[in-house]
Parts: sequence; C-alpha cells; structure tokens
Amino acid sequence: MITIFQRAGWNLPALAPLTALVTLIHWAVLTGSPGFVSPEQKPQRRALVLRTVVSSDVAGSNFAQIPRGMSVSQAPASNSARPAVRRAVVPLSPSPDAALAEMTESPLTPAHTSLLALAATESIAPKSAPEPTTHKREAMPAAVPASARLEYDVVGEVKGFPYSADSELLWKRDGEQYSAKLEIKVFLLGSRSQASTGRVVVGGLEPTRFLDKARSEQAAHFERDKGIIVFSANAPSATLLAGAQDRLSVVLQLGALLAGAPTRYPPGTSIALQVVGPRDAEDWQFTVGATEVLQLPGGSVTGVKLSRHPRSAYDQKLDIWLAPAMGYLPVRLRMSQDNGDYVDQKWRSSLAP
Repeated sequence: MITIFQRAGWNLPALAPLTALVTLIHWAVLTGSPGFVSPEQKPQRRALVLRTVVSSDVAGSNFAQIPRGMSVSQAPASNSARPAVRRAVVPLSPSPDAALAEMTESPLTPAHTSLLALAATESIAPKSAPEPTTHKREAMPAAVPASARLEYDVVGEVKGFPYSADSELLWKRDGEQYSAKLEIKVFLLGSRSQASTGRVVVGGLEPTRFLDKARSEQAAHFERDKGIIVFSANAPSATLLAGAQDRLSVVLQLGALLAGAPTRYPPGTSIALQVVGPRDAEDWQFTVGATEVLQLPGGSVTGVKLSRHPRSAYDQKLDIWLAPAMGYLPVRLRMSQDNGDYVDQKWRSSLAP
C-alpha cells in the first residue's frame, strides 16, 4: 500500500494532517455534537420517548403500552389492519416515581409488570437515608462556674528540649450561652489555641463548635438535630453521643459535675465521656483521685485530681487538678506521653474576665 502511494507521487507526511482532519470530521458527524459534553457544558436533559402500539382487535380504550425495547409475547390474531403507531413524548420528571406512573397507567402483562417492579427496586426507587442514631446517657447534676480568667505558667519538653511559656484560660458564661478559650504562647515560636462555644443546660455544658488553631484552623461542629459531628478537616462524620464534650469543654464539664454533686465522686470513681477533637471523637474515661494540696506559682491551693490513662502507646495521659475553692476550675493540667514529651500548666493568677 505504501509503495502504491509513493509511485503515484503522494507525499505521505503531507497527507497525515489531512487524514487526521477527515477522521475527526467523520467522528464528529457520527457521534453528534449534542452528545458531547465539555467541562464547561452541562448534560442536556432529553425527553423519554415511548412508542404505543394500538391494535384494531383490542376493543375499547384499554390498550397495552409497550416501552421501546420490550418484546410482545403474543402477536395479534389478525394482520388485516395495520396497527396504528402513536409516539408519546414523556418529559423526564425530577421524580422517577412520576415517570414510572406514566408508564404503568394502562394494564401490562405479568412479565412486563415484574420487569418494571425490578427496575423500580434496583434503580428507580430512591433509597431513604438511615435515621440518625441517638445514644442516651444518664444526665448528671452539674453546677457551672461563673466567668473567670486564669493565667498559668507553662513548662514542658519536646524531644528532649525543655521550654517555658505562658497560657490563659478565658471562661465566660452569659445566661444559657458559654464560651471558653485556652491559649498557650511560646516566645519566638508563636501560639496555639483551642476554643469551645455552646449552651449551658441542666447537665452542664453542651458544645456546638470546637476550634483548634495552630498553623492552620480546624473545627468540629455538633449537629444535634442530625445526631452527628461534622469535621472541617474532611474527616468522616461521627455519631454524636449524649453528654459529648470537646477537648476543652471536657475539663470544665468535669468541674461542673464535681461541683454539682461532690459526694457522688469519691476517689476511684470513673467518669466516661465522649470527647471530640478537630478530626475525631473518642470515648475517654477519667478516674477520680485523691484531694491534694498543690504548691503553685499563685500560692497554695487544694485540688481534686482526675486522670485519663492512655489506652495505647500513642495516647496522651492527662492529669487535671480542680480547685473546689475556685468553682472547680482547673488549677493545674499536665499532659504527657510515653516518649517523655510533656506540658505542665500551673495556675499563676486570677483576673476579671
């Protein structure tokens, strides 16, 4: 073939663009421009075209509607009169059930009915979303403290390097609303903050939004009407349990529980709460410890110790000391890991909020 074209004097390299252009034109004609969807175009909505065959042997107006593509099991007994062909154009409805009703107004054979039922079950019938599951836990009596501003001295160690910093807890209660913010500032290294907002209810705190901000900002939203927790970090949503807290409000909620019924939590008592972070939600269990006298930068303070022990090597251990004389607000918080890293916040002063 190549030799024939060469003998005829055809320049094959010059024909290559022409051949490609002709092929492209043929392809465009065959495929049809309406069926081609570019990134800037949206698919066009097309009507559903049905063919209705009306046989002259069928008495009255009860005739079978046969969608295109289905075969008829029995042919008309007489071929003397050619059946009339009607074309019905049914626009696609936003509801698949409406289109299905248009197709099934007239009686169909049992075989056709079973096919339509199968189609409705597998592809037409919309799947209803599962109802959100609500897990209830017993509501404990709680006493939420008044607004306060606490300052802390912070010492810690990261990968063997010690550091010191300042931190502040700003707690505000305004009627049935609350806000809390804990910020740690490290000289020349910047700051990190956590914030919690929500409602004050009979059982204590009911967060609606948790914010964790370091180099970037991540948030968790408590959608109680849907029974889920939604994360801004594209993490999968989590089921919202009754009494759930975030990683900042949980410290204040523990204090509110102890303030509401101090005798209910003797040493050794366990308190289980769902705790929400910026990307996930976990069940945390705290154990109430003994009451201790602490020597802190702000003076001598009596505090009740609560501890959360890690469940794995990557979990943090959290120790909290809550001061009854200060409305069970935290006067010391210590977080530590198995690799030796830790951060220890000790109360230094109390200021007006």
